Amino acid sequence: MFTGVCKLKDFELKLHVDPNVSPVAQKLRQVPFALRAKVKAKIDELLEGDIIERVEGPTTSASLVVVAVKPSGEIRLCVDMRRANEAIFRERLPIPTVDEVHLLEEVNGSTVSSKLDLRHGFH
Repeated sequence: MFTGVCKLKDFELKLHVDPNVSPVAQKLRQVPFALRAKVKAKIDELLEGDIIERVEGPTTSASLVVVAVKPSGEIRLCVDMRRANEAIFRERLPIPTVDEVHLLEEVNGSTVSSKLDLRHGFH
């Protein structure tokens, strides 16, 4: 039903940023030499898939990239957003419980179930 990474089109997210929090450019974390080729390949893959984009010119803030090695030997690039998140005002939206959405009643007696691969869920 789906192929590739599905993208939300024609939507611009509005983040509410606290102007009193100064931008932070975190110190670069060195990528281990043995992983550099994999990191470059992963960055090229993410650029090609339009998941990330290049930043041209100077910027006032930068977050660390952390390389996580999966048991298979593949890598996952993670971004440490803790410092950047300090400037974001959070919206407080209550999450309904399973009972509130009547989910259990709706699936009662079902004969078919499905599984969804969220391999690229954060993209």
